[in-house]
Amino acid sequence: MKIIFNDSMLELSQPIFLNDFIINQLGHANGIALAINQKIVPNYKWEKYKLQDGDDIIVFQAIAGG
Repeated sequence: MKIIFNDSMLELSQPIFLNDFIINQLGHANGIALAINQKIVPNYKWEKYKLQDGDDIIVFQAIAGG
């Protein structure tokens, strides 16, 4: 299964939930926002979203302010 993570192609041996993938890649899931296939995925959905072949994941650092 191939996905794109922050503009880099990765190959996964098996499907994985988004939250587990992010923790494996970044070591944490705090203070970030995610878009998959150009749509924001709220963090409460990360534990139930299973990555699909071809998913394009972009990580954004959350920034406070206005």
